[in-house]
Amino acid sequence: MSRRLAPFAATLVALIILAACAGGQTLTDPKEIITQGLAATADLSSLHLNATVSGSFTDSTSGAEISLDGTKASGDFATSGQGHFSFEVPTFLGLAGEVIVLGSDAYVKTTLTGEKWAHQPIPVPSPGASGAGSSGASAWGGLDPKAMALAEIGKLLAKDGVVSKKLDDVDCGDVKCYHVQVTIPKSVVESAEPGSASPMESLTGDVVLDLLFNRDKLWLTEVSTKVTATSGSITAKVTFSKFNEPVTVSPPPSDQVTEGGLNFPGL
Repeated sequence: MSRRLAPFAATLVALIILAACAGGQTLTDPKEIITQGLAATADLSSLHLNATVSGSFTDSTSGAEISLDGTKASGDFATSGQGHFSFEVPTFLGLAGEVIVLGSDAYVKTTLTGEKWAHQPIPVPSPGASGAGSSGASAWGGLDPKAMALAEIGKLLAKDGVVSKKLDDVDCGDVKCYHVQVTIPKSVVESAEPGSASPMESLTGDVVLDLLFNRDKLWLTEVSTKVTATSGSITAKVTFSKFNEPVTVSPPPSDQVTEGGLNFPGL
């Protein structure tokens, strides 16, 4: 995935942890829907996510076409710091695996690295950084991830040329959803990390994000995008459900855990 697209991939991840209540009023301003909706999603105690990726790109070194078709991930996440996820990248040697997150501990197991789980600590920002003392900051060493994510998304929406547009409401299962489309100009994406090399080196158009928010609760329910470059194109969609449902995660048995990172054979 392009390093130039990293800020926007990070935006997608940030959407998972954002939220604020908005009790029932009809909203028409797209930026207000985004900011209130993202502020409302972070107050959730938990959610379930499903992500799919498809498309292909040409490797700049070997010239080989690399397919991402069938790539998917799913799992449950609690804002208390627990999560259990599974993933598949079938075109990469049939790679599949699981990730367990428990506070500052992560456990990973893949089909390419054997039967045991690899345990690694998760880095936590140092105390005393900006945001110390704000609500939600304790688990992040004094940082408030919600405030940080909202600030970064606010900066993105305020950039010259970035356009937010409210489209017609759509059905989301048995509820209605606001549909907001954010267009990020090619120039903004390519200026994010000038000079970086990547499989998606040169975009052929703007990046468009489609966001769906539950009209009553304002919870984010879906994010989707398609990115096209001279080397190929990638389509991605993330959906969210099972809001505020209990999430119980347990660590793997100790005799099935090894310390340290994953070792992929031949890599």
